[in-house]
Amino acid sequence: MKIKKKRFSFGLHPLGLLVSAAAAAAIIIFFILSHPLPNPATSHRFVIYRPDVTKAEIAGTFTDWRRIPMNRHGSSGYWDITINLPLGEHRFTYILDGEKRFADPTVPARELDDFGGRNSIISVESKT
Repeated sequence: MKIKKKRFSFGLHPLGLLVSAAAAAAIIIFFILSHPLPNPATSHRFVIYRPDVTKAEIAGTFTDWRRIPMNRHGSSGYWDITINLPLGEHRFTYILDGEKRFADPTVPARELDDFGGRNSIISVESKT
């Protein structure tokens, strides 16, 4: 006499479908939580008029305070750079001739920095 072994199978059993759906939902939720949507960025142009300097840089929260060289426009005295900024509030300063910190004169919001100077504060918002 042969004894048949019963195999446990979820198959199309309602409990099997429920377990499969719960597992799929858990995987999707885990993926969404572990891969947040990127913070949209918007292009921002920084411009200063300083004909008296030979080098202009910008540093801020959006550069991790690393200095980024600005572009000089001939002998006009204008310097500019366009940077993609994430949404939110950002602090920055210009560095002139490698040492002098200079707050943006067109940005009224400012704060004292840790070096006795002032940082400019801008807020980047969604363009929708």
